[in-house]
Order: sequence, then structure tokens, then C-alpha cells
Amino acid sequence: MTTIDLGDVSEPALPEPADAARPAQLRRRDLSRAAAAVLAVLCAIGLTGSARPGPPLVHELWSMPVPEGGYPEFADGQAVLFRTGPDGAALSAYDLADGRVRWTTRIGPEPTWMITREPAHRLYVTEHMRVVEENNAAAQYATDTVVLDSRTGAVQWRHAGQMMAGDATTALFADWDDRARITGLHLVRAVDGAPVWDRVIDPAVTVVAPDQPATPEQVVTVTAAGLLTSYRYADGRPLASRQAAPVTGEPWLPMIADGRFADIRYGAESTVTMYRTDTLTELWHRSGLGPDVNALFCGPVLCLGDRETLHAVDVRSGADLWTARQTGALPIGAGRLLINSGGADSSRVVDATAGIAGNPWIDGTVLFPPRPDGTLLVLRAYGYPDLRKAVLRLDPATGRTEVLGSIDALEGNCQPVARYLVCMAGGDDLSVTAVG
Repeated sequence: MTTIDLGDVSEPALPEPADAARPAQLRRRDLSRAAAAVLAVLCAIGLTGSARPGPPLVHELWSMPVPEGGYPEFADGQAVLFRTGPDGAALSAYDLADGRVRWTTRIGPEPTWMITREPAHRLYVTEHMRVVEENNAAAQYATDTVVLDSRTGAVQWRHAGQMMAGDATTALFADWDDRARITGLHLVRAVDGAPVWDRVIDPAVTVVAPDQPATPEQVVTVTAAGLLTSYRYADGRPLASRQAAPVTGEPWLPMIADGRFADIRYGAESTVTMYRTDTLTELWHRSGLGPDVNALFCGPVLCLGDRETLHAVDVRSGADLWTARQTGALPIGAGRLLINSGGADSSRVVDATAGIAGNPWIDGTVLFPPRPDGTLLVLRAYGYPDLRKAVLRLDPATGRTEVLGSIDALEGNCQPVARYLVCMAGGDDLSVTAVG
């Protein structure tokens, strides 16, 4: 049986009593004060002993079945889910603390998708969508979007098209034509949908914006012919254009982060080309990569997983800063990466630019995203035949873990949300557990 080291839980050794001293001579007033102090201590002990102990650090709060494929979004301490009934689709928000339904809002004929902007308390929900088949491929996009207050479910405003990017104060929408090409961009105020700027663009296959909810500086459009155009987010002004390789039927991945635009083209030999987003100046090009290369902006480096080797690439030059025989990496903030060992359920925290590990391997599955205090949760299986999963708290700065409790060994995915652990078991059962 696998055991979890909880440290020394034995009672601490008590010092031996000192040699008996001669009793002190107490005056009557001193005796009264001593008696009052003893009485106060006894009362405190009695009150403390009568209080019920609080719940354990890890304890399940509630669970419920969900529609197949209905993984929730999270906003303002709620799990927000699509529900389908005779009258169409609706969104319902469940309080993570107790499972109570906070609000329900009707959305259109069928479930679609939504984008959360929690600091601004908004949900951008596709109200109607269209599917276009072009060149043996299907493209799906929103024809109109409704914006809800994520705290109450109240409709704030509506806008034609699909929300592509945004922050706490603005949102960028795109218009599409009958061939699933983006033909117009509109920046609006997030508070009421009032226009900031509108621009007609060359028909594009995509608009690339940063994945973070922070304010973008630029967005880049890409046409089927490979024309790249950079626009300033604040006013829609075109900044630069350049020609790249045409977008064919082969898979590709465009990404933007920290003023860099990465164009990853997949094939028998995949390539990565890095540009500045403001001028579209090519910074570097890398070829000869495998067909299944994985790419991710990892803070100060670009993580490339190629042929079972992790490359930490300098985003400015394209040179390898370090490599490791690992299968994957994720940024966890403060210039650190979490890398996992190939074929084993263990991970390690390393410096992103140097690849130096200052702490040991961590057994178990590390969950994302980080919690509000910057710590991570780890699930580690233990026990036989009654298998359970220990819940540990990981300090990424030191690599130290602390056992908080345990949960059932369910088959599914778990995600930390604030002080909760939300798990989907078997794809159709949602459970919420309080942690810490």
C-alpha cells in the first residue's frame, strides 16, 4: 500500500518537571487574583471544548449531472452551464459554494459557446451561429452575440458578429461573409456596446489576438493568400503589411504574445516563423521540425515540443536556450515552467530561461490554473484496494508540497477555481470540493 508522508504527527516531548521549590507565601489578595485567573482559564477550556470542530480542509460540497459535453465556464464564483429544454437553450449559473442556481437566462435555439471576462463581470455568448462548408472543411462562426452581466444574468447589450478579443473596457467583433471569411472589424465599449471604431478589411481567414484578457496592443489579420496585416487595437489604424506563405489546407497555428506573432505551419517538416506584431518584421525562421511539433508561448521563451524533446527557444533570436528530454511544459508565472517527465506522472519546476531546477520531482498530476495565492494543487493516487487521490498544495517557488486532504479517485478532469476544486467525472457528472 502506498502511504503519504504527513511528517511527524507524534506528540511533542515535554520537558521534565523542575525540582520542587519551596511554596511561595501568598497574601489573601494574591490568592483571589490567582483564583480568578484559574477560573478564567477553566471557562475558556470549557468553551473551547464545547465548540464543534470546523470542516476538514478538503470536503465535497455538492454534485450534479450535466449534459454530455457540457463543461462549464467559471465567473464570479459560479459554474455557468448551457441547459436545453423545449423552449430552446438557456444559461444557468450555479453557486460554487452550495450549488444553488443564482440565475437562468434564455439564449437562443441551441447551446453555442461563451467567452468570460470576469474582472468586468461579463459573458459574451453566441446567440446564433452559422456553419459553412468550404474546400472539404467546415467553418463555424457567430452571426450575433449577446452580452450578459455574469453576476445576475441580465442582458446588457447585443452586437452582430463574433467577439474576437477584448479587455475590461472594450471588445473587438468580426463580421463574416458567406464563405466564412472575416470582412470587417468593430471595436466597441464593453459597458454598452457603443462603437469606438469600424474598419472594412481584406477578406481574412482569421484575426489573431493575444489569448490573455489584458488590453491588446495590436491584432493581425491573415488572408488565404498569406497577406499579413497588423492593426493598432486602440484606433484600428493599419500599421504594417507583408506577404507570407499562403494558408493551404494543411494545419497551422498563429499566436500572439508580448509583441511577437508566431506563424507555425505543420507538415512533414514543420516550420516556425516569428515576427514583430507592430512592424511585421521577420525576427527568425526555424525549419526541419517534426510533423507533430507543439508550440506555446511560455513567458520569456517559446516552448517547442519536437520529437520528445522540449526546446526553450529565445523569442528574439530563435536560438535554443536549453533543451530537455521531456514531453511538455506549461508557464506558471514568475519566469517559471512546469515540465513533466516522459511516461511518468511527475513534474518539476524550472527557470524558464536557464532550465535550472532548484527543487525535486513532484509526483502526481499538477492542476491548472494556479490558485489566487500563486500555489498549485496536485492530485496523487494512493491506497489499495480503496483507491483515493490525495490533494496537495504546491509552492512553485520552493517545490514543497503539503497534504491538505483527499477525494474519491474519480476518472475525469479536475480544475482549481479560486478556493474550490471542480471535477467532471465520466464527462457527465460535476462535483465541487472546497480546498483549504
